[in-house]
Amino acid sequence: MLRQLRSFVNYFLGGSTVEEEDSADTYDKICKILESNDEPSNEPAAAVEEEISQYSCFEKTGKITSADGNSYTVDETYHFTSDSQTFKIGATVFFTCYKSESGLRVCDVALHDEWSGEAITGERSWCRRTLPRKVSKREGRQIFLVPDNINFDLNEVCIEFVPMAGDWVELHVKVEIDETVSNLCGKILEIEQVRPLGSYLSEGQIKRWNSERQEGVINKTIFFNSEALMCGYVPFVGDKITAEIMESEQGDYSKRALKIVPQDLADNKVGLGRDILPKFDVRSDKVLAPNDIVIKSTKLGVKEKFQLPLKNKTLNDLVILNVSYPSSNSQCVLVKPEDLTNITMQRSKTVVFEGVCKTKYVGVSKELILFTFSNFKIGCWVTVNVELNTYTEQAMVYRFPSTACAQFGQGPLIKGRRSTPAARFIVRQLHHYPVPQRLIEIVSTTEKKEAMRAVRAVKQCLTSTLQFSTYEDYFHTLLHLDEIFQLESVKQYAQDYVCFIKNGEYLMLPIENLAERRPSLIVGDRIVAKDAYALDAQEYEGFIHKTDAKHVYVKFADSFHRNYDKEEMSVMVLLSRTIYKRMHHAISMAARDLRSAFLFPSKLTAKDPQVMVTVDDDKNLWITNEESKDKPNKTRLKWHNQSLNHYQKEAVRNILLGVARPLPYLIYGPPGTGKTVTLVETVLQILRFIPQSRIIVATPSNSAANLIALRLIDSGVLKPGDLTRLVGYHYATENLLPVELVPYSAHVDIAKEGTRENHRGYNLSVIGKHRIIIGTCSTLGCLYSIGITKGQFTHVVVDEAGQCTEPEIMIPLSLLDLSGQVILAGDPCQLGPVILSNLASEGGLTHTFLDRMLTTFPYIRDAEGFQDTDGYDPRLVTKLIYNYRSLPTILNMFNQLFYMGQLQPTISEVDSKEAKLLESLKEMLPESTDSKVPAVIFHGVTGDNTQSTDCPSWFNPNEASQIFFYVHELYRLGLKSTDIGIISPYIKQVRIIRSLLMEAEFDVPKVGTVEDFQGHECNVILLSTVRSSTNLLGHDQQYRLGFLANPKRLNVAISRAQVLLIIVGNPHLLGKDPHWRGVIKYCIENGAYCGCELPKI
Repeated sequence: MLRQLRSFVNYFLGGSTVEEEDSADTYDKICKILESNDEPSNEPAAAVEEEISQYSCFEKTGKITSADGNSYTVDETYHFTSDSQTFKIGATVFFTCYKSESGLRVCDVALHDEWSGEAITGERSWCRRTLPRKVSKREGRQIFLVPDNINFDLNEVCIEFVPMAGDWVELHVKVEIDETVSNLCGKILEIEQVRPLGSYLSEGQIKRWNSERQEGVINKTIFFNSEALMCGYVPFVGDKITAEIMESEQGDYSKRALKIVPQDLADNKVGLGRDILPKFDVRSDKVLAPNDIVIKSTKLGVKEKFQLPLKNKTLNDLVILNVSYPSSNSQCVLVKPEDLTNITMQRSKTVVFEGVCKTKYVGVSKELILFTFSNFKIGCWVTVNVELNTYTEQAMVYRFPSTACAQFGQGPLIKGRRSTPAARFIVRQLHHYPVPQRLIEIVSTTEKKEAMRAVRAVKQCLTSTLQFSTYEDYFHTLLHLDEIFQLESVKQYAQDYVCFIKNGEYLMLPIENLAERRPSLIVGDRIVAKDAYALDAQEYEGFIHKTDAKHVYVKFADSFHRNYDKEEMSVMVLLSRTIYKRMHHAISMAARDLRSAFLFPSKLTAKDPQVMVTVDDDKNLWITNEESKDKPNKTRLKWHNQSLNHYQKEAVRNILLGVARPLPYLIYGPPGTGKTVTLVETVLQILRFIPQSRIIVATPSNSAANLIALRLIDSGVLKPGDLTRLVGYHYATENLLPVELVPYSAHVDIAKEGTRENHRGYNLSVIGKHRIIIGTCSTLGCLYSIGITKGQFTHVVVDEAGQCTEPEIMIPLSLLDLSGQVILAGDPCQLGPVILSNLASEGGLTHTFLDRMLTTFPYIRDAEGFQDTDGYDPRLVTKLIYNYRSLPTILNMFNQLFYMGQLQPTISEVDSKEAKLLESLKEMLPESTDSKVPAVIFHGVTGDNTQSTDCPSWFNPNEASQIFFYVHELYRLGLKSTDIGIISPYIKQVRIIRSLLMEAEFDVPKVGTVEDFQGHECNVILLSTVRSSTNLLGHDQQYRLGFLANPKRLNVAISRAQVLLIIVGNPHLLGKDPHWRGVIKYCIENGAYCGCELPKI
């Protein structure tokens, strides 16, 4: 037996990192335990724990000495919980006790009369094992495994995925050593972790997809369902994909895909075509019809005449029963003869029809005219080619000019004038976190294709999945890579032989296309200037005080301003590092204070509610005040916003309960579902029912911070001094803050109190008194510098959390300790953070904390386990599903693509004001397949994407003209500029469209990029996609431009419209993208496609 035991120890410990002498010591300990017949002493827990060795367990008997709910104590020493059985005080129980990393653990507790035979007590040993088991069935969150009839609760184990019946899993368990069985594997004491068995990544091809059952097959052997699909991906047969695979028995299939990602721009056919057209003949032995009629025009909205001859080739008369146009909004109609029914064609004669084409579509489009005879149909195609006299230029990739060759750092530097004097004494200084020179050398000397491989060779933290042990190094490295990109990119601003322009107290430096360049120059960045003709000339440092479209306004030292007289200078730019230092610091603080259980949760340990909330039969919420003796025991929760729906109220209730804290509570808010409204109600209820609460509200942008601040103020609930809107000094002084917020605004003076005079900023003694502080994540970083202590704030609320990088969101989160509560609101399917560095993006900096939580257990969606809450654990997540923005036709498109069809419309498509507005636009829109006015149109245009010689951005003249035509039609039908929004992913296209409208003296509606429209909505959205050339898609992928490189940008663009969405783009190009393909297919199936001919199948 001892030899067998020695083999067992060698087997299980030999493959680990334990040294040989450690294994021998463990073996000796186990031998002593087996040879010892002493009964374990019934001493207090601390003493008992000292006596029990690391791998020992006991079967004991004892009496229940205390009970509190589902928590019990045996012999005043051993504690356990039981949800399945109730024990009375004084009852005799048998149980197993063993030592775990967290202390003594108790399991398998049973009453004496439930045991068959006499219980055996004594000391045994346990070990860790990995057991393969198959999931036989699921009942809610309970998982049942075979063989051995093992079951566990998903809420009580560490698990990486949501299993389904048929899956094979790896159980990482602690088992009792049983000498009576050959493998020594006895009773399972604890399930430590559950993993998918045999998981691996593999490329494959979609072989089958059932859209009704939401199930499909990869490579004929791998099963998958919609839960595995990447956000926004609709699979088609033939798609090439990359999938994470595991062992699973699903009917005829032996494996299951856990996650599926489509490969970029697959070459397979997109499956678009004119399969909705009726059957007809183009050629016939009875009738001779023209192959194609071509109409050319240089204008939209004009009428062009044409003729269509038909010749009867038979020796008998033929009768044309009727003439029809399959397109409900056809550009071409026949006007002569006036009666187009029962037209007799005499034998061997030709009938000439006269028609009119009113041009509506830029570029080449085709219209079909059908002639129906008694037993056949003839179709004639009319090709309409509208070529506008607009500016075009051969497509090219613009390069920013950079002519500077001067060397800096050779001479002394004279400091410039900051907009605010530098603080000499700061309560807490941030570390500098300099960029490692080794990383700079690798990035600057390695070819782009090999750069990431070279970085990973020296930074092993980037070679594996993010984990707590590499957390700091991982994000420090990504931030360094991002900063290196900024350092390289800022060289584009370096110039030789430039002159400053005097403008009052400033010197202006002209920079072409300043607004379009990235990285942007902001207030606080530095300009270093020197004589362009002297190598060791005096260098002068200046600070940027403000910017406009083509200039930066700089202040140097007074002596430079006095003596400068239009001399030619060499200049370079140095970016401010403040935000990088704050993010580096936040990552370090988060790793130190928030720790692994918060940053990498694997299970939920429920706590007592922070507020006792109960629900009565009428669904009213009541707050129980157990501590108060003078006031009523219960207080009814009164909603400040009476229009909240069920899901919004549930989010507030679950946050007040806070049983999952300190784990973040997530409000998953798809477009138009009232996410900000829910956050405002949450903040107000926290203030009311948690009197000691102090709240930080963080956002990624000033506009988002202003919005939530105004909503809180408009509630009329806050008292004077409750709220402050924390802003940067320049944001306040440049009058960018809404007038309504000026009385509530403040900016921070980071200087130690009493060390600086004549500064209008506030320090800790003032800022710390407010109960609500609202600001951007970056601005809130100054709170650390003025000495805010951990625990001073009880709650951190982050709006638009999906737009923050993880280091950025950790700035406000690092101000909280683990006794507080975090609430994150956002949508992982909308725009994420803007990261310009390819290396940082590839490394994972674009993967936000919100993304990571929603793909991590216990946050991950479990449709079977939480059927009443859309698959999410209500203690952790509330998904808002009622959409208050769009007509159902618009909602259904992005709902199916990005939200698994879970969103519910609240706007009627029959009698709402939105429906009536859409009906008023009927004459300019095609008729849908259900004979209704379509709310979504895809207009195909085969234009050219072009760059001008003086601008890096792209534009498409044909699409711009088509957008102009639609705006004209909308104005003609009575819409106003405030009803319309125009979106394009490229700044140049935005400017071209705006210029066309201004030249026509139209009221210009809001025209902007997708980022400009996030959080906004319009009755009508016109969307110009610009791209028409496949050879430039790699450029977009490299710089993450346009729509094809970012499905989240697509989601935002198509979810802004309330009444009508018109998309103008090239279906031949866009149809190759898996996400755009779904949009185009949706429009075709609903009869809402017009414009150029579709790709062939």
